[in-house]
Amino acid sequence: MSALATAEPEDEFEALQERIDDCAEHLTATRERLAAIRAQLRELRHEEDDAAAVKASEAAAGSTSGLDTDGEGSMPGGDLHDPARLSIHSSADDYEPSAAQLGEAANRHSSVGRNHRDLDPETRVVMDRSIRAFNINPRRGVRVIVESGFVEEGDDEGLARFLAATVGLNKKKLGEWLGEPDDRNVEVLFNYARTYAFEGVGFERAFRMYLSRFELPGESQKIDRIMEAFAAAFYDQNPSTFSSADVVHVLAFSAIMLNTDAHNDAVPKVRRRGPPTC
Repeated sequence: MSALATAEPEDEFEALQERIDDCAEHLTATRERLAAIRAQLRELRHEEDDAAAVKASEAAAGSTSGLDTDGEGSMPGGDLHDPARLSIHSSADDYEPSAAQLGEAANRHSSVGRNHRDLDPETRVVMDRSIRAFNINPRRGVRVIVESGFVEEGDDEGLARFLAATVGLNKKKLGEWLGEPDDRNVEVLFNYARTYAFEGVGFERAFRMYLSRFELPGESQKIDRIMEAFAAAFYDQNPSTFSSADVVHVLAFSAIMLNTDAHNDAVPKVRRRGPPTC
C-alpha cells in the first residue's frame, strides 16, 4: 500500500510538470506570433508608404510651376515634394517663427490634419516642425503640437483628429504612443478610433482600415488596448452586428493571432491546433 501511495503523488507531479511545460511552450509561441505580426505589418506599412509617396510625388509634379525657383528651374534646397524628405524645405531648421507668427498661422488654419500643399508657407514650417518633433519623440511632439496652436491644451478629441488626419507622422511612433497606458493616451486612443467611419462597413474591411494608419506596437498590452479601442468604435457604429463590444474585442485580437498562425513558419504546426488547457 505504501508503494502505491508513493507512486500516485509522483504521477500527479509528472502530469503537472507536463502541463507546465505545455504552458511554457504556448507562451513562447505567443511571443513568436507577436514578433511575426510586427514584421508582417511593418512590411505592409512600407509598401503602402512607398505607393503613397509615388502618388504624392506625381500629383505634386504639376503644382511647382507657380513657386519661386533658384533661377535654374529647380526648387531652392532641392525638390520640395521629394517623398524621401520629411522636411518641407531645406531651410526649415534655420527658420525660427515668432510666437506671433505661430499664433497667427494656427488661427488662419485651425482645421488640423491638412496636407502641406494646402497650407501657406509659414504654417507649413510650423506643421513640419510639429511632425518632425513627434516622429523623434511623440511625448515631446504632442507638446509642440499644442504649443504651435494646432490643438488646444487638454483637447484630447482635437489631438486625436490631428493624429488621425495629419500626413507624415511616423506610423511606428504613432502606434507606440497610442498604446501607452497613461490616462491621456488612452483617452486620445479611444477618440482616435472614433475618427474612422465604420458605419455599415464589415468587420474585416473596418479592421484593415483601422490598421492602415499606424503600426501595431510590440507589447501585447498595448495591442490589447488598441484592439479594445477599435472594438468600442466599431460596435458604437454597428450595434446590430455583434452582441457586444467585448465580442468585437476578442475577435479582433484573435484575428491578429490567427493571422500569425497562418503565415508564420516559425510556429510549428503542432502548436497551431490551439492552446493547451492550463
